[in-house]
Amino acid sequence: MDADVETREIVRIILMLAHGLGLKVVAEGVETEAQADMLKEMGCELAQGYYTLRRLPSDTMSNFSGQIGPQTSREREPLVRPSHDHLPA
Repeated sequence: MDADVETREIVRIILMLAHGLGLKVVAEGVETEAQADMLKEMGCELAQGYYTLRRLPSDTMSNFSGQIGPQTSREREPLVRPSHDHLPA
């Protein structure tokens, strides 16, 4: 995600639409801490990409793939907790 105004506005609108529908949002392709911070500030709940899990060597991946699940040791906390306070009642 670039820091340019148009990209930020598109992401903001996507987040607003998803949250308006009661959905959580997962940002894909997050590569830097700056991108993760920007998404967190905008209200994005989750992220995946090179920043959250770096590429693994094939021998490590074969061991790791059997461990993938909701409680893997590499799992990061959500960027923010979902809040629907901004939605009309």
